[in-house]
Amino acid sequence: MNTLILLVESESSWSPLVWALEQGGESAEDGRIVIEGRLGWLSIEPDQSVLDDFDDDERADAVAALVDPSLFVIEWRGDVLIETFVRAVPSDSRVFVDNEHGVFAPVTVLRNIPFASWARAISVL
Repeated sequence: MNTLILLVESESSWSPLVWALEQGGESAEDGRIVIEGRLGWLSIEPDQSVLDDFDDDERADAVAALVDPSLFVIEWRGDVLIETFVRAVPSDSRVFVDNEHGVFAPVTVLRNIPFASWARAISVL
């Protein structure tokens, strides 16, 4: 299983949970939305507590980049569905990704880079 942290500006009109429901996702009892199908498996879970897992520098970057961000734990199997998800974030949305390996960047930058080259990488080259 693979994991990303998605940070969405609290004022954003785009919601990863709404997107997942529109794609046929189903609500789980724990608040996650799960999409499962031939393109893979994707889970989106709102979880503000993950900010506590960031080190001081990461937390400072997050707070500097976004005002009062909403955080989501994104887990997936199979890259097609997660790539579709990342590309679905509107260009005018203030959304950042932390890949938990060293990449912290706006989705608008990452969507133009092949997914496999940044999703599990320590930096965006």
